[in-house]
Amino acid sequence: MINNSAITPKRLLAFDYLKAIAIILVVIGHWQPDNAPEWWALNIRFIYSFHMPVFLAASGFLFAYTYRPQKYTTFISKKFKRLMVPYISVSLVVFSLKLVTGRDAVITNYVDIHDLFMILYYPKAGFYLWFLWTLWWCFVIIPWFKTTKSRLILLLASIIAAYLPFKAPDFMCLGITQDMMVYFVFGVVAYDYKKGFDKIIKLNTALAVSIFLLCEVIYLIHPHITKYPLPYIGILAMLNLSFLIERHSTGKLAKYLLAIGSYSFGIYLFHTTFEGFAKTAIAKVAPSLIDPQNTLYFLTSSTIIILTGIILPILLCRLCLNKFKITRFLFATVTNK
Repeated sequence: MINNSAITPKRLLAFDYLKAIAIILVVIGHWQPDNAPEWWALNIRFIYSFHMPVFLAASGFLFAYTYRPQKYTTFISKKFKRLMVPYISVSLVVFSLKLVTGRDAVITNYVDIHDLFMILYYPKAGFYLWFLWTLWWCFVIIPWFKTTKSRLILLLASIIAAYLPFKAPDFMCLGITQDMMVYFVFGVVAYDYKKGFDKIIKLNTALAVSIFLLCEVIYLIHPHITKYPLPYIGILAMLNLSFLIERHSTGKLAKYLLAIGSYSFGIYLFHTTFEGFAKTAIAKVAPSLIDPQNTLYFLTSSTIIILTGIILPILLCRLCLNKFKITRFLFATVTNK
């Protein structure tokens, strides 16, 4: 059942590592240049088969772990400030940058001033912002299901909704929420049954990851065989990996992952913008580096672009956004380090 203790819950470091792994996959997955090599397209299919379910399941688990009884209006007000205010703020920033740079920048999804109103009900500035809408709807719905049994029923309803042959409209990302909410609820239910869930996620990590990779190979060859269970297998495998890192969290890798996980929200908000700047700079200064036919050049440019999408948002949050009250409100980027 959802944690009702008044004591501040202990920080779950494994979930910081999990968020770090997930956000790195997000940044990599959003680097999809035109005419990318076939092996890179295969890599993107691999990432997209499980990375956002991991994020949503982690969000659901952490919601259940940290939730305290409060008025529904108070809870929703907090989530609106946490999710929808940054959604509008980032949408306006990205929209403005796209208008100003136009086709001089290497960007996707060009916008027109007539599209501005759309950001109120559709992530026109950048479709990746659907995640904020989906989280918003999850938080709107989940507080109404207060018991373990009711959340099991919600999980079943979410599974049915996700695989219905008809979808909700794109308005306010209801359609993609219909597909993805099941993973958030899965995370909540996992917390409800955490004693049994702990046994699953503390299995042999090598075995868990091996099963996941085997299912991925099958998916990449015959997508329909493992398509539906694969996100859940990916969630369990990534959790096993995160707990392994936590058990050996003394090296630099753990330190860097902890920092990335702590700033995962800020990275999510701004990574495509900085990736876009990096792509534009490379295209103007050294266009040959983006040549998909040259593996070494492609890997070099990809590494630069992906690191830019991770490092610069962290610096933006630390050096600017977290320092001023107005930017903390607009972008909700303050993190607990």
